[in-house]
Amino acid sequence: MSVLIIYSTTHGTTEKAVNHMANELSSVTDLVNIHKTKKTPDLTSYDTIIIATSIHMGTIPKKMTRFLSTNEDVLLTKKIGLFLSCMREGEERQAQFRAVFQEKLRNHAVAIGLGGGELLISKMTFLQKMIIKKVEGTTADRSALDKQALDLFIKELNQADSHPSSKPLTNV
Repeated sequence: MSVLIIYSTTHGTTEKAVNHMANELSSVTDLVNIHKTKKTPDLTSYDTIIIATSIHMGTIPKKMTRFLSTNEDVLLTKKIGLFLSCMREGEERQAQFRAVFQEKLRNHAVAIGLGGGELLISKMTFLQKMIIKKVEGTTADRSALDKQALDLFIKELNQADSHPSSKPLTNV
């Protein structure tokens, strides 16, 4: 089973989650940071494709948005996992997930992950720091990475490898 993880990370939180996934998945995994690649790999050569992204101020990076819209037809022919790093919780987190990933992709996914996030003020630009201070009222780094949600996502992916018709354990 060949797995590709395509991810976008702004301050490194999603990359932390992706590296953990790659170490825990039962399959050999290739990683592609969409911001550092000029050309997307040939998606047809992978059995499973995981899309992992962060969300900031309600949107995901434009490169990830373009990737999802350009490759939706191919993604719908593969086993896919969808993972979102975000600081919101509960229904607000689920609403962000639904806003980021189209219904077709959500319904097709064999694994869905909402893995919490981090506010890494120390890695932000001056303007980002000012916005976060005004909106969140904080000037310090804060982590709410949800390791339990990440491990559940990995479990769903590993189960999908061994049971081709399985659907996600969680619903969003």
